[in-house]
Amino acid sequence: MLGFAGLPGASAHQALLEAIGDCHLTPAQVWAVMRTECGDYTRADWGRAMTAAENSSNENIASDLAEEIDLHELFQIGAAAQSSPSP
Repeated sequence: MLGFAGLPGASAHQALLEAIGDCHLTPAQVWAVMRTECGDYTRADWGRAMTAAENSSNENIASDLAEEIDLHELFQIGAAAQSSPSP
C-alpha cells in the first residue's frame, strides 16, 4: 500500500504521479479507471471518462487521487469492470 499522508502537499502529489508512471499508466488512465463503475461513469462511458481526465492537468488529477480515501478499492472496481466481458 502506498502512503502519501506523511509528505507535504506538492511532494505527495509528485510521489503519486511518479508511482503512477512506474506502473506504466498515465494519471488520466488511473483517474478514469477509478471513476468507472463507481457512480460517475459506466464501462460504456470509458471515452467520456478519459476525455474528462485528459481535460484536467496532472496536478489536478493527482490532487483528486491523493484526497480519495478509497483510491485502491475504487481502482479495483474500475479495473474489474474494464477487464470483464461485455454483457
